Amino acid sequence: MSYEMKPLEFVSVKFSIGLLLGISFGWLFPISQELAILLSTICLIVTLLFFLFENYRKGIYFGVAALLSFVSLGIVAITLAQPKLSPHHYSRDYNQENGFWVIELREVLKPTDFNRRYLFQVLTLNDSATSGLFLGSVQKDDIISDLKVNDRLLYYGKAHPISPPLNPYQFTYDSYMESKGVYDQIYLNPGNSIQLETTGKSLKGWAAQLQLHIKKELSSTPLGTKEQGVLRAILLGQRNDLDPEVYQSYKDAGAVHILAVSGLHVGILLLIIQFFLKPLMYFRFGRSTSMIVTLLILWIYALFTGLSPSVVRAVAMFSFITYALYLNRPTAAVNILALSFLAILLIQPKFLFQVGFQLSYSAVFAIGWIYPLLIRFWRPRNGFIKPLWKLFAVSL
Repeated sequence: MSYEMKPLEFVSVKFSIGLLLGISFGWLFPISQELAILLSTICLIVTLLFFLFENYRKGIYFGVAALLSFVSLGIVAITLAQPKLSPHHYSRDYNQENGFWVIELREVLKPTDFNRRYLFQVLTLNDSATSGLFLGSVQKDDIISDLKVNDRLLYYGKAHPISPPLNPYQFTYDSYMESKGVYDQIYLNPGNSIQLETTGKSLKGWAAQLQLHIKKELSSTPLGTKEQGVLRAILLGQRNDLDPEVYQSYKDAGAVHILAVSGLHVGILLLIIQFFLKPLMYFRFGRSTSMIVTLLILWIYALFTGLSPSVVRAVAMFSFITYALYLNRPTAAVNILALSFLAILLIQPKFLFQVGFQLSYSAVFAIGWIYPLLIRFWRPRNGFIKPLWKLFAVSL
């Protein structure tokens, strides 16, 4: 039986399972950040001690200790990602009274029919440094509605809990925002908020500025409004300006996924890059140069799209594939998948609870593991049936 059929043989898969268990445990049974870090430190020290002694290094004790270390790392990652567990979260001192809040725009969210919505980082409350996130709503006709990432505001007022849906079986937006660490919302208007001087730009701020520049360049082209909307959706992942009729047409044709920037677009981009960089392989340092250029282009594209979770996920996965191609060693897709899984969840553990993350990794895992099993199960010799069988197997 080949290694493709035994994903548990890979250390990366075992550690991914440990990290998954740790994140799940930390989510269901939250503990303080201090305790989580202490437990993880103990596990890592024990693992290091087992590694230093050769008699234990090859035994079961080292393997168990290493697995527990990744479980503890998962607990630490999800604990640090839950704002309310931070000793500096605004909810620790906030008494539901009006206060002076200094907030910074972190992300522009999808607007409603009447309001623009933003995600704000809380910086101070009544001149005391604090942390946390707010959902901010601004009426579209207000003069402060056109805000940009990294804009700072001084807001005077209360923080209100995000309202649950009025009707049963509706999308629970409050629960969705809670999973992102957002528990309260504020309503901004010119009477309760003023814009402050921006101190600098974050990586997301530069990404948003780059998107705005590309959007302006597209607007100056002779393309129609509908065509510009489709291009912005495909290139930048912005579907806010997409014509409703165009979107419905793609939906009816079963091709709406083309408008959502994801692994499909990143994979096509990788193939195009490899095609144009192929001549570099004939030079001395061509392979390493090709890898560096490919990674730079992939992550610049992620920057173009505003570092959206789906694109960051896909770019991280294809970055590992690019590195594997650079090494020129045969490796299983499951191994690459597990390595990207580890890297992403260590940085963004809450991705584990997003449906898009679960579906994309489940699909790629099935293609990387189950697809080879199906291909070996039946090997038609007919030249016409063979490609059809492969297409059918991968679509399962």
